[in-house]
Amino acid sequence: MKRIEKASEIDFSKISIVSLIEQTGTFLTQISSLYSGFCPLHSDKETPSLRVYPATNSWCCFGAGCGDKGLGQLNGGDGIEWVKQRFSYDYGQAIDWLRVNYDPNAFVAKPAPKPVEPPRAVKSDLVVYWYKLLDYCDRRGWFRTRGFADSFIDREMFGWNGRRYVIPVWEGEPGNSKCLGVRLRRSEIEDKDSPKYIGMAGHNPPTVWGRWHCREAKLVVAFAGELDAARAVQDKFPAFSMVNGANAWKRFPENWANDWFPDANSLVACFDRKEELLGAGLAQAWERQKGSLSSRVFHWPPSVEAKDYCEFRDDGGLASKFWDLVLLQLEAPYKY
Repeated sequence: MKRIEKASEIDFSKISIVSLIEQTGTFLTQISSLYSGFCPLHSDKETPSLRVYPATNSWCCFGAGCGDKGLGQLNGGDGIEWVKQRFSYDYGQAIDWLRVNYDPNAFVAKPAPKPVEPPRAVKSDLVVYWYKLLDYCDRRGWFRTRGFADSFIDREMFGWNGRRYVIPVWEGEPGNSKCLGVRLRRSEIEDKDSPKYIGMAGHNPPTVWGRWHCREAKLVVAFAGELDAARAVQDKFPAFSMVNGANAWKRFPENWANDWFPDANSLVACFDRKEELLGAGLAQAWERQKGSLSSRVFHWPPSVEAKDYCEFRDDGGLASKFWDLVLLQLEAPYKY
């Protein structure tokens, strides 16, 4: 009874679950409206399995066996439950710890945003240089093996020097834009220790590839990789992809969804399992501007073994079948 009286002295509504968990020594990273981190309640070293939800002041660990939970059961709860499991306390001991140690004024550290410099236009002759390299030693072959037709390669002015490929990012109609970005990516034959992506200083702002191809579309499809988006665009989908990494949306302009996609109201983020949280963050950022329930994160069903769109098409999957899978996410009356 005495323990319960102590509990009444604490205003639990003012306990920030994020601040509390960080005060117990667990570092969290913000992902849109939730936080993620490595769970100290079990062995969690490769992929962060802890999710913290400020809106409900709760936490949940998606790691197998966390908290001695059985297969298929998740471990989680409120702040008291976190303290109990974090320090192997009973209820009364957890209350005592909160009364003595929890600081409601503790600052939850967040990384300071990096200053954003205005992008500089890339000279068109640089794009033309990379594009012309395609016809030296028939370097178009690499793009052909990835499922791209010559007409699409020429329209988008893809580039390839035998080691790295270049896909220009047009802000407007391909071939008619002063503002574009160029990406270089590591190929399979390069040194694995070399950078995967090489950006051009001043010419690589956080943006998307495929904005031009999404004009007037009500439903758009987002991919983490530019090759998947480009293949989907070739198949007549309104698709775009991240530029400068799958988490580039975190550095997008404040009103990017409305400014870049004024005609679209629905988004399906087709991110693979290892980038699922990034896809969820993109979807939530979209919903903040477009309205609730205007986005979904696409999950490949068990009957489809492909992990991305290019693999799906290479394995013989039809573009129309993919569109049907997308529509299942929204249950909307769109037609391919």
